[in-house]
Amino acid sequence: SVNARLYPDRNAVLDDTHSLTWSQLDARANRLAQAMYGAGARPGDRAAWLCENRCEFAEFLFATARSGIVGVFLNYRLMPEKLRAMFQNSRPVLVYVQDKYVSLVEEALTGLDCRPQLVTLGDQGDYRTLLETAPDRAPEPTLTEDDIYLILYSTGTTGTPKGMELSHRNWLACARVRLWVTRLARHEVYLVATPLFTSGSLGHLFGAAYAAVPVVTCAFSGEKFLEMIERHRVTTTFLSLAVYHIVRDTLRANPDRYDLSSLVNLAVAGGQPCMYAQVKEMLETFGISPLRSSKTYSMSEITTVGTWLLPEDLAAGLRDEATDAEKERLNSVGKAIGSTRVRVVDAEDRDLPPGKVGEIIFQSEGLMRGYLNRPDLNTTVMRGGWYHSGDIGRFDEDGYLFLVGRQDFLIKSGGFFVSAEEVEKIISAHPAVAEVGVLGVPHAQWGETVKAVVCLKPGAELSVEDLRQYCRGQLSGFQLPKLGERVGRRSREIDEISFPFHVQKWSCSPPR
Repeated sequence: SVNARLYPDRNAVLDDTHSLTWSQLDARANRLAQAMYGAGARPGDRAAWLCENRCEFAEFLFATARSGIVGVFLNYRLMPEKLRAMFQNSRPVLVYVQDKYVSLVEEALTGLDCRPQLVTLGDQGDYRTLLETAPDRAPEPTLTEDDIYLILYSTGTTGTPKGMELSHRNWLACARVRLWVTRLARHEVYLVATPLFTSGSLGHLFGAAYAAVPVVTCAFSGEKFLEMIERHRVTTTFLSLAVYHIVRDTLRANPDRYDLSSLVNLAVAGGQPCMYAQVKEMLETFGISPLRSSKTYSMSEITTVGTWLLPEDLAAGLRDEATDAEKERLNSVGKAIGSTRVRVVDAEDRDLPPGKVGEIIFQSEGLMRGYLNRPDLNTTVMRGGWYHSGDIGRFDEDGYLFLVGRQDFLIKSGGFFVSAEEVEKIISAHPAVAEVGVLGVPHAQWGETVKAVVCLKPGAELSVEDLRQYCRGQLSGFQLPKLGERVGRRSREIDEISFPFHVQKWSCSPPR
């Protein structure tokens, strides 16, 4: 509403085929809120949304914000069984679904005792008609910042859908911190190409909206990401390591196709570890100055940015004359930001000193109320008023946080704990390695032995002994490869290398 008053004719959101100004977005959000009321939904009821990135996503976000109806975001890539569990857990009264996913939703709803009304988006859908016939009148429910605004689902490592209850206060905190991190000016254009049903993507959208900066969005592909930068002269975006690899490969296949000269700000985002060499490559690929970048770490349950590695840290670590300590700092995810407090603790929640590895726990203004209808799980993960992330990390002497891996993938051998993900990160950085995965197999002496299955890049050669020597300077003695066996050849050479410690399940690089 504020942006509609101050900047009515400026672009608010743009997708592949449409755009909305702030005044248009404001009016359509009002209409959608009234349409939901007209369908019988009331404040506190839930309305689900299953759709690819498009302008209507923003309409739904702001309609639920002002109506008091709780938005439930669902992943259209899931199998019907997963969606069925989410519908049963959240019990929405309305489901807004893109026309191409209607059959998926209908199958997911089969056999449930809740039968929400379906509204279809697309050329053959009824969404447009419902908005056109609804009044453009702002709803006036009684709301507080602590009321639930959105429910996002995370399957985590257990595979069981968990609905995170996130309040208006959570997202306001997120928007403020995002603006703090990005320092956005209103002349900029922000690309959010990753799915908007995720907390990270929503956080970037809210941060841009808080700064009255237009958001460009699309259904992600490497080609579409680059095309939207060129078409809309995007100045700012963010990339996780996994998404970067897709974009990089697209660029390499089409080196002269895209004009990316408008892009000047790039955030290295997400909870996925991203090391010195990878950060350096990402910035060099797009020609971004380290002083126009930063690195963050967070997770859906705390909504906002958890930790932030400053642009100044990136610049110091990427200088030609950088010290080893400055370079190593680029492997960290920085320090806590805003209202967030971060600790590294042992199994009894006692703080660990710098250098000691333990579980990362959080307190934050962005912290979720809990998981919907999961009091058993909430008691465990929210104990003592701190969110227990399951991520494993350590602080250095200066308070920088380093990710080590997941508690689920913790390795134990002879009383020593090691992260399978830590080993994967080391091996995956070898220039001959395309992919690496770690699994455990029985071992008479150690209980289990970890095997790292390494896929080499086409044409690359790497012996077991060469890889052992490469790891020697980066892994402790008890982590080094002891056994090696070549198990076959496909389109790429595959070596199987055994490590003498225990792992409980698969972990595939890149992690998370």
